[in-house]
Amino acid sequence: MTLNPFFLPPIPDELWRIEDDLTFIKYDNDDDQGFNCFTSTQCMAFNQRITPLSVKDHLENGQSIVWKGLISLGTFDKARREIEWRERLHHKSIWAYKIETAGLQWESMVWNQQQNISLRYLTDGSADIMIFKASELIQALGLSGNIKREAELGAVDEWLALEWVPKSMILERWQISDDSGRRLQGNQGYENLRT
Repeated sequence: MTLNPFFLPPIPDELWRIEDDLTFIKYDNDDDQGFNCFTSTQCMAFNQRITPLSVKDHLENGQSIVWKGLISLGTFDKARREIEWRERLHHKSIWAYKIETAGLQWESMVWNQQQNISLRYLTDGSADIMIFKASELIQALGLSGNIKREAELGAVDEWLALEWVPKSMILERWQISDDSGRRLQGNQGYENLRT
């Protein structure tokens, strides 16, 4: 579907992924995996992969569904807030990953033809990389006002990758805290994210 560039939100210069010892989908340093949920649902209809329940459950950190194929990404500001939040909760082994967006472009697909709902997403032109703006999913799927207020407010700076982010898109990574939860000092990435 052709999109009018005048009505598209800007593509962020970069996105960030924050993980810790409790993160479900972790960075895989082997091969070219990057972040991968290791559960492909490409054989399913798209409107069964992205559903109001799966998006709500993900944004609210719920436990009601088995499939966890959405990977949270965020802007630089969200990454800083998320690191501070994880530190307050005493999470351990916090890492920050800077993800390249330079090769991404907006595309659109029909999510539900009967209800005439289309979803916009960022892609590199392949069918493999799909990154959705969380606040747009909330609007398109009728979740506005139907999810926890904190989750809806947090979604303003959140993006959701479907099933994977390849290693080739990860520009840099920094360890923020060690396995005991102790902050690491003298780390340029750490300093950039902590100020």
